[in-house]
Amino acid sequence: MTNNGGSNNAYTSLTNTNFHFDCSNEGFEEGLDRLSQFFICPSFSESASEREVNAVDSEFKMSLQHDGWHYFNLLQRISNKDSLLNRFNCGNLKSLSQPGMRESLLAFHKKWYSSNIMTLTVSSRHSIEDLEKWVKSKFSAVENK
Repeated sequence: MTNNGGSNNAYTSLTNTNFHFDCSNEGFEEGLDRLSQFFICPSFSESASEREVNAVDSEFKMSLQHDGWHYFNLLQRISNKDSLLNRFNCGNLKSLSQPGMRESLLAFHKKWYSSNIMTLTVSSRHSIEDLEKWVKSKFSAVENK
Protein backbone atom coordinates (compact mmCIF):
# COMPACT_ATOMS: atom_id res chain seq x y z
CA MET A 1 0.00 0.00 0.00
CA THR A 2 2.74 2.46 0.93
CA ASN A 3 4.44 1.90 -2.44
CA ASN A 4 1.24 3.21 -4.00
CA GLY A 5 0.91 6.24 -1.72
CA GLY A 6 -1.58 4.61 0.59
CA SER A 7 -2.17 2.94 3.91
CA ASN A 8 -4.23 0.20 5.50
CA ASN A 9 -5.67 -0.35 8.92
CA ALA A 10 -8.52 -1.92 10.84
CA TYR A 11 -10.58 -1.34 13.93
CA THR A 12 -13.15 -3.24 15.94
CA SER A 13 -16.23 -1.60 17.41
CA LEU A 14 -18.93 -3.13 19.57
CA THR A 15 -20.76 -4.49 16.54
CA ASN A 16 -18.25 -5.00 13.72
CA THR A 17 -14.70 -4.98 12.49
CA ASN A 18 -13.73 -2.63 9.70
CA PHE A 19 -10.76 -3.22 7.41
CA HIS A 20 -9.87 -0.37 5.09
CA PHE A 21 -7.17 0.86 2.75
CA ASP A 22 -6.44 3.71 0.43
CA CYS A 23 -3.90 4.00 -2.35
CA SER A 24 -3.29 5.49 -5.77
CA ASN A 25 -5.66 4.61 -8.59
CA GLU A 26 -2.79 2.75 -10.26
CA GLY A 27 -2.44 0.43 -7.26
CA PHE A 28 -6.13 0.03 -6.51
CA GLU A 29 -6.68 -3.36 -8.15
CA GLU A 30 -3.61 -4.80 -6.40
CA GLY A 31 -4.83 -3.30 -3.11
CA LEU A 32 -8.18 -5.04 -3.53
CA ASP A 33 -6.38 -8.30 -4.19
CA ARG A 34 -4.25 -7.96 -1.07
CA LEU A 35 -7.30 -7.17 1.05
CA SER A 36 -9.24 -10.14 -0.32
CA GLN A 37 -6.42 -12.55 0.49
CA PHE A 38 -6.76 -11.82 4.19
CA PHE A 39 -10.31 -13.17 4.10
CA ILE A 40 -9.58 -16.03 1.72
CA CYS A 41 -6.36 -17.43 3.16
CA PRO A 42 -5.04 -15.58 6.21
CA SER A 43 -1.67 -16.74 7.45
CA PHE A 44 -2.04 -15.85 11.13
CA SER A 45 1.65 -16.61 11.51
CA GLU A 46 3.13 -16.62 14.99
CA SER A 47 5.09 -13.43 14.27
CA ALA A 48 2.06 -11.62 12.83
CA SER A 49 -0.03 -12.69 15.81
CA GLU A 50 2.64 -11.36 18.18
CA ARG A 51 2.82 -8.05 16.29
CA GLU A 52 -0.95 -7.68 16.56
CA VAL A 53 -0.92 -8.43 20.29
CA ASN A 54 1.76 -5.74 20.72
CA ALA A 55 -0.27 -3.27 18.63
CA VAL A 56 -3.37 -3.92 20.75
CA ASP A 57 -1.29 -3.48 23.91
CA SER A 58 0.02 -0.16 22.60
CA GLU A 59 -3.51 1.04 21.85
CA PHE A 60 -4.62 -0.12 25.30
CA LYS A 61 -1.82 1.89 26.96
CA MET A 62 -2.76 4.99 24.96
CA SER A 63 -6.40 4.62 26.01
CA LEU A 64 -5.41 4.86 29.67
CA GLN A 65 -4.84 8.59 29.16
CA HIS A 66 -8.29 9.31 27.70
CA ASP A 67 -11.28 10.06 29.90
CA GLY A 68 -13.68 8.82 27.20
CA TRP A 69 -12.32 5.29 27.58
CA HIS A 70 -12.68 5.45 31.36
CA TYR A 71 -16.28 6.62 30.99
CA PHE A 72 -17.06 3.83 28.51
CA ASN A 73 -15.45 1.24 30.80
CA LEU A 74 -17.61 2.49 33.66
CA LEU A 75 -20.75 2.19 31.49
CA GLN A 76 -19.79 -1.37 30.63
CA ARG A 77 -19.25 -2.35 34.24
CA ILE A 78 -22.56 -0.92 35.48
CA SER A 79 -24.64 -2.17 32.57
CA ASN A 80 -27.00 -5.12 32.90
CA LYS A 81 -24.98 -8.33 33.29
CA ASP A 82 -26.94 -9.92 30.41
CA SER A 83 -26.32 -7.00 28.08
CA LEU A 84 -23.91 -7.27 25.15
CA LEU A 85 -22.40 -4.06 26.49
CA ASN A 86 -21.28 -5.85 29.66
CA ARG A 87 -18.35 -7.75 28.25
CA PHE A 88 -14.60 -7.76 27.83
CA ASN A 89 -13.73 -5.02 25.38
CA CYS A 90 -10.03 -4.29 25.06
CA GLY A 91 -7.08 -6.59 25.55
CA ASN A 92 -3.52 -5.89 26.57
CA LEU A 93 -0.26 -7.80 26.56
CA LYS A 94 -1.16 -9.73 29.71
CA SER A 95 -4.69 -10.73 28.67
CA LEU A 96 -3.70 -11.64 25.11
CA SER A 97 -0.46 -13.51 25.85
CA GLN A 98 -2.22 -16.74 26.63
CA PRO A 99 -1.43 -20.25 25.40
CA GLY A 100 -3.43 -21.09 22.28
CA MET A 101 -4.02 -17.49 21.20
CA ARG A 102 -3.17 -18.22 17.56
CA GLU A 103 -5.57 -21.18 17.55
CA SER A 104 -8.26 -18.95 19.05
CA LEU A 105 -7.71 -16.41 16.26
CA LEU A 106 -8.06 -19.14 13.65
CA ALA A 107 -11.24 -20.48 15.25
CA PHE A 108 -12.74 -16.97 15.43
CA HIS A 109 -11.87 -16.36 11.79
CA LYS A 110 -13.35 -19.69 10.75
CA LYS A 111 -16.62 -18.96 12.55
CA TRP A 112 -17.19 -15.27 11.82
CA TYR A 113 -15.43 -14.40 8.56
CA SER A 114 -18.17 -15.56 6.24
CA SER A 115 -19.29 -13.80 3.07
CA ASN A 116 -22.96 -13.92 4.03
CA ILE A 117 -22.37 -11.68 7.06
CA MET A 118 -19.80 -9.35 5.49
CA THR A 119 -20.19 -6.15 3.52
CA LEU A 120 -17.72 -4.70 1.05
CA THR A 121 -17.72 -1.14 -0.20
CA VAL A 122 -15.32 0.21 -2.81
CA SER A 123 -14.78 3.74 -3.98
CA SER A 124 -12.44 4.76 -6.77
CA ARG A 125 -12.11 6.79 -9.93
CA HIS A 126 -12.15 3.54 -11.90
CA SER A 127 -15.28 2.71 -13.84
CA ILE A 128 -18.09 0.89 -12.09
CA GLU A 129 -17.63 -1.94 -14.61
CA ASP A 130 -13.96 -2.38 -13.65
CA LEU A 131 -14.75 -2.19 -9.95
CA GLU A 132 -17.48 -4.80 -10.27
CA LYS A 133 -15.21 -7.10 -12.29
CA TRP A 134 -12.36 -6.78 -9.78
CA VAL A 135 -14.57 -7.28 -6.75
CA LYS A 136 -16.19 -10.37 -8.22
CA SER A 137 -12.87 -11.88 -9.28
CA LYS A 138 -11.07 -11.16 -6.03
CA PHE A 139 -13.75 -11.69 -3.39
CA SER A 140 -15.85 -14.52 -4.84
CA ALA A 141 -13.55 -17.01 -3.10
CA VAL A 142 -14.52 -15.66 0.35
CA GLU A 143 -16.40 -18.62 1.74
CA ASN A 144 -20.06 -18.50 2.70
CA LYS A 145 -20.05 -20.56 5.87
